[in-house]
Amino acid sequence: MAESKGPRILIVNGDPELPDRLQAQLRFRYKLSIASSAARGLEYLGQHADTAVIVSTMRMPALDGIGFLAAARARRPDARRILICDDSDLSATVAAIEDGQLCRLLLQPFDMTVLMVAIEFALEQRSSEMQVGSAIRRAFVRTVAAFDRLTGLASRRGLIEAIESCGGGADGVQAPAIFLMQVRSSPADVLQTDLAAAERVLMEIAHRITELRPQALCLARWGLLGVAVLEIPPDPTPDALIARAQELIEGLTFSCKLGKTAAFVDVSVGIVTMGAQMSNARIIMGNAELAEGSARATSRVPILCMKPLPPDRLELHYQPIIDVRRGTLHAVEALVRWSHPHYGPIAPGTFIPAPRSASSIAPFGEWALQRMCTEAGAVLDCGFPTIAINLSMMQVLDPCFLYGFRAALDEASLSPSILGIEIADSLCAYDLDLVRSMLTDLRRLGIRTTIDDFGRGCASLGYLSQLPVSVVKTDASFVRDFDCGGEAVIAATLSMAARLGLETIVEGIETAAMLERVRGVGATLLQGFWLARPMPVTALGGWCEQFRKGMALPMGAPLHH
Repeated sequence: MAESKGPRILIVNGDPELPDRLQAQLRFRYKLSIASSAARGLEYLGQHADTAVIVSTMRMPALDGIGFLAAARARRPDARRILICDDSDLSATVAAIEDGQLCRLLLQPFDMTVLMVAIEFALEQRSSEMQVGSAIRRAFVRTVAAFDRLTGLASRRGLIEAIESCGGGADGVQAPAIFLMQVRSSPADVLQTDLAAAERVLMEIAHRITELRPQALCLARWGLLGVAVLEIPPDPTPDALIARAQELIEGLTFSCKLGKTAAFVDVSVGIVTMGAQMSNARIIMGNAELAEGSARATSRVPILCMKPLPPDRLELHYQPIIDVRRGTLHAVEALVRWSHPHYGPIAPGTFIPAPRSASSIAPFGEWALQRMCTEAGAVLDCGFPTIAINLSMMQVLDPCFLYGFRAALDEASLSPSILGIEIADSLCAYDLDLVRSMLTDLRRLGIRTTIDDFGRGCASLGYLSQLPVSVVKTDASFVRDFDCGGEAVIAATLSMAARLGLETIVEGIETAAMLERVRGVGATLLQGFWLARPMPVTALGGWCEQFRKGMALPMGAPLHH
């Protein structure tokens, strides 16, 4: 574990009741030495001439706290000394104070923040001849800002300082990782409406996380219901990071009673890996928040935001699009998946770096195009007339994109007419003339363009009428919210798209009831898990054969009347 750049603190702990999390809270801010006995503490002092503050307990084997302080003072007279004791030791301690052996005395039990203030005050006294009152004020302000008084964990500011002190991963040095967690409960509103309950849960979470990660660089509270772990993981590979996050999820999942309500508490986890090119603490935590938010919105699977995975960890899965009026295969969409040994296929939102810049997405898009062209022959042999692939607008607008796309098609001897590109409807955030020019070049090449997730972003059918697009695919949320405005949006999109000469695909069919309802408003081109889940190319042929026999859908449900 990387050592902090701060002053050195020696803790001589002969008292097993002194909280272990004291170490976790000091380690990210100071160079920390830990000794379990007076003899070991004196040995450390001989080894580390830079020791600035000594924190010791009264009761130790072989030598009591007062005797240790006298010996420590002889070896390091410039080091400031803090003693922790209880009421039974006061008479001996007072004598030590009068003899000048102590800088500060703390009586047990004490608040963690009090100890942090004492250390900062001792450092101020040692480094400056300033007035004592000014030293206390500065030490208090710095410490209170860096630590959370409720949990004893570092505060938001303390975590930022810890990240900045890491400075990213230098060459040859393993990069730290951040696990950002949001505490959740079921019933969902308990922690949001009952502050006292939320505080009790957070204190329990702080206790558990300290036991789970005692050697972390920093343990922190982040926001109202968030906690974070900054650590150098033993194994930085994606699988190991996901497994490490799963350990946190399991260790922070428990049942409890909050007031009169029986509650179930767990956490969602977002993971960020740091590196030499990723050292801005606020950007790093912004990425962590995006990753955690994705985890919270989808499932308990940890979300990893990191550098692109090597190509051998990725694969394409294919999800059919079905014409339910004719009962035929209309097209198939190629989707990038990370093949994880524990969780199975994971969608790109869990591992593509955030925020999604052109540089972070490009490697995935290039790989997907190449793989799609390689597998296109096998996919077309299954009976699909066209294959679509989802690309980002940033990638499509890259000046080199069209050249690379043509080269990939030529190398695979594929006709452009069998391929389509799906682009999210956020395209209106880009210059209209630039978008129109690129999409026109794609149409001239014979490639159909689909506007994906239509209705979720800023594009409108009026805007699309100015662009050479062929297909509109409605956002899946409109099917889920069919009774809350979704029906009207789907019906209006079908009607207006037909007038513009555009096909409409309705995405998000997850149940038989959803199928019947969208058919009721006139939708015929459908896609969703109830019809077919994304599958590898090796499984596509068998599914298509079952489809032609009427056996691929759940319970053999008919597609057309």
